[in-house]
Amino acid sequence: MPAVGDTLAAVSSALQVRWRHFLWNALRYGIGPLSGLIITWIVVDRASFSRWGEVVTLMIWVQLGVHLAQWGNRELLIREFGRQRESQWLVLQGMITRVPILLVVMIPLAFFAKDLIVPVIAWTALLYIAQAAEPGVIRDKSFSKAALAELLALSVQLGYLLLVPVLSVEHILWCFPVAQGIRALLLHALIGTFDHLPDPLADMRLHLQQGTPFFLSGVSALLASRADLYVVDALLERTLTGQYQLISSVFVQAQAFSMLLTTPFTRDLYRSPTSAIQRSSVRISRWTLLAMPLLATGCWILFGPVFGIHPSPLVIVAGCLATWPSFAYVPLIYPVYRAGMERPVMWANLGAAVLSVSVTWFLVPRIGLAGGLFGAAIGQWVMLLVVRKLFSKVHAMS
Repeated sequence: MPAVGDTLAAVSSALQVRWRHFLWNALRYGIGPLSGLIITWIVVDRASFSRWGEVVTLMIWVQLGVHLAQWGNRELLIREFGRQRESQWLVLQGMITRVPILLVVMIPLAFFAKDLIVPVIAWTALLYIAQAAEPGVIRDKSFSKAALAELLALSVQLGYLLLVPVLSVEHILWCFPVAQGIRALLLHALIGTFDHLPDPLADMRLHLQQGTPFFLSGVSALLASRADLYVVDALLERTLTGQYQLISSVFVQAQAFSMLLTTPFTRDLYRSPTSAIQRSSVRISRWTLLAMPLLATGCWILFGPVFGIHPSPLVIVAGCLATWPSFAYVPLIYPVYRAGMERPVMWANLGAAVLSVSVTWFLVPRIGLAGGLFGAAIGQWVMLLVVRKLFSKVHAMS
């Protein structure tokens, strides 16, 4: 009997640890969308949606540039940590090997930013450094301390926006490198990035080659998920761009909740049998499908009273259609990557991006903002069908 009691206590303790990791990671991921909404509200309240739309245009290119510069580093390191190769792929080495790519990315950004070049380049560099810490946070499961670092950075960012007398585009832009600088300093100190010097960088080419499939897959996924915003930014004037970014970001962050559910258990998902992952995916997709009416209601309340915009019911429906598929396929991606099928995922993402751009370009002039979200929804449903097919192949081989 004592042995049974010890076993139950061990199981209970393990479950408590998992739930604690999940809740802290939920808080950490929740800070991002919360800060986005608060910053948007402050800018709209103190300036205008048009001013926010100008910032969004620059934000699009900064985030795309940083994603390119990372060259698959996050996903590569997470996979290697999942395989218990923690000493082989240091966070610092991954960050250093990609600095030449970052410098190349900064060249077109500098021309695009023109007189706003200093805050844009600072934002790009510090966002790159801060995001390089993410694999180490996941490896160490330091979600609670990382969440506190995020809260501190957000507090400084909001204080800056509230204290600046006039919110010009340049003033707004500077709040982002300030926050990313704080994040970078605290997160790298937290995971001990500089406690160990990297191995000689003679294997830089190999490191980049290892990350290339993840880079291609990640860029294609970014294009598939944000193609609608790129098209809307090209077609509509700045006020509508600002409104669309706000609306679409709420649904994109709801999609990101699927990653929140899986990130604390990344190692387990890379090692678990496909049958267990399939059962988890079914449960998650069913529960989130039931939650879609709550999401629609929350968006309806948020957009009107808080931001003073009143999207049509068609916009809300399209947003929910774009949100749900990720919950059905994200858990299935891990065994697909484990089986070395990054390339088919990459091509699926590219196909979804092309389809999303085409549909968005066709629908936006006809039905407005809802057209962008319908374009995003079609891309997500294509990804769901492809990932499920790939997972079925992996499951059949296991």
